[in-house]
Amino acid sequence: MTMERQGCCGKLCLGEIVCMECCANEAFFHAGKVEGKAGELDKSRVFGRAKVPIPFAGGFTPVIQVMDRDATSDHHFASVKGPMCFGGCSELCCSVPFTVKKVNKDGSISVNVGDVATITKMKPKSFADAMRELLTDSDLYELEIHDLSLSAQQRASLVGTLLLCDYMFFERDIDACSYNVFTKELKISLCNCFCLGKIIPCQCTCGGDDKERDS
Repeated sequence: MTMERQGCCGKLCLGEIVCMECCANEAFFHAGKVEGKAGELDKSRVFGRAKVPIPFAGGFTPVIQVMDRDATSDHHFASVKGPMCFGGCSELCCSVPFTVKKVNKDGSISVNVGDVATITKMKPKSFADAMRELLTDSDLYELEIHDLSLSAQQRASLVGTLLLCDYMFFERDIDACSYNVFTKELKISLCNCFCLGKIIPCQCTCGGDDKERDS
C-alpha cells in the first residue's frame, strides 16, 4: 500500500479555513508500491481515498470522508468525526477518539456513533512515553474495527485515514510549548481548537521582555 498526500508545496492554502480544493487535506491509497511525486502519481491503482469535506471541513468538529474508488467514481462509505479540542498539553493527559460512522447508499450517515470503527490517539502511559511525545514525532494510535463486514481495501483505507489524522492534527512542531529567545516568552499550548478546517492553539504566555517585544 502507498499513501499519497500533497503538502503545502502542492496546496498553498493547506492549514487555513477550508473553502476550496487548495485548502483541503486529502490522501489517496494505492495498491502496492507506487513511486513518484505526490499529486502526480498515476491513479489507476487507487483503491481508496480520504479527504475533508468542502467547504468548512465539518465546521467546529473535524470530519474526514473515507471513500472506496473504482475506475469511474468514488463511493463514500464512512465518515470520521473528531472532537473540537485536542492536542497541545491536553494530549499528555487525555486520549483523543475519532469515531467512524457508516454512510448509507443514499448518502445518510448512521446515527450509531463509531459503528464502523474507532481511531484513538492514545495518551502516554508513563513519564518516558510523555517525554517521547514531547521531544519526538512518535505517537501511539489504536484502531478498533467494529464492522467485520468491511473489505480488506476498506480496512486499509481506515489505516491510511489514521495516518492522515496524524498529519492533520498531531504532527505540529513545538505543539505543547515553545520559547522565544528574542522576547523571552514561554508559550504553553493548553489545547488546539478546530474551526472550519483551521487549527487554532489555545495558549498562555509566561514572561517576556517588553523592550525586545516592542522592537
